[in-house]
Amino acid sequence: MQRPRPGRREIEEWADLYGGAGEHAAWRAVEDAFRRDDLEATHELALGLGAGAAGAWLSLYRSIEAEALTRRRSVRKTLDSGLDLEYIDEEVGGLAGRLGSWTREACREAARRLGFEELPPLLVTVLSDEADAPWVPLRNGYCEPKDGFFKVCLPAYLVDDPREFQSAVRHEVAHALCLDAAGGRMAAWLEEAVSMVIGDECDPRTPRRFATGRWRWLDPRRLEEAFGEDRETAEGREIVHRAYEQAGVLGTVLARRFGEAALGEVARRIGRTGFLKELAARLTGLGPEDPALRAVCGWGVRRLFREGWRWCRAEE
Repeated sequence: MQRPRPGRREIEEWADLYGGAGEHAAWRAVEDAFRRDDLEATHELALGLGAGAAGAWLSLYRSIEAEALTRRRSVRKTLDSGLDLEYIDEEVGGLAGRLGSWTREACREAARRLGFEELPPLLVTVLSDEADAPWVPLRNGYCEPKDGFFKVCLPAYLVDDPREFQSAVRHEVAHALCLDAAGGRMAAWLEEAVSMVIGDECDPRTPRRFATGRWRWLDPRRLEEAFGEDRETAEGREIVHRAYEQAGVLGTVLARRFGEAALGEVARRIGRTGFLKELAARLTGLGPEDPALRAVCGWGVRRLFREGWRWCRAEE
């Protein structure tokens, strides 16, 4: 018999009675509801906890609030089997039909370019105007795995520019495809490398910035760490921005040499990498992306980083 899901009063008691451990368990219950995309229940649970001690759960709380605000007024339309679009009708004006076409085209293009015949189940949500604010984390869009599907959330301002909207959809759908194929085991830098290429977001000025020393070229470990910087500070946002741009260089080098479909094959290979191969890679400070890159491209991670740096120097 399945245990009843905890309610707001119960998880508030956990935090009160058991301190930090209770608060952690309470927020895990909130995350479970969030993964189900049960936003009313999630928001109700989160309201009882606030941002947590020292704001430890603030980012999650703000994401829940942004998505719950949208869900209360949104409509949801099926575009294809397994592909839904959610938006607030009065906020997109007369663009609802076009949004559907843009979304469908961008999703199909992302899958085609990466060599996937099918998309995983997807819900693309245009967040409310109210959620297009500095307090919302990952304001330019994000993709998150849910129970049985992936959810892409995009800021409302993107609907004013079809090119930017479709670029953002392709970027986030590339994340969904990589997460699905690799089983969530792909390094953040490589996942962003793929998404930057498929979103056509690589800045042509970036190689020169690295080559001249204006920006520091990071090794794999430091680049992975850079994506975890605090985006609430100006310094943290700049570090993350440069990390995205370096990832874009790496993705561009791979795509130009081996083709964009190879990026999708690397994700599939990561998903099939066995325990012993992954362990051997991790003992050298790398991860399953190293044997996957070797199998598909003949390059390991360190070779890729060297080639990326050389390409920057050549573009100077």
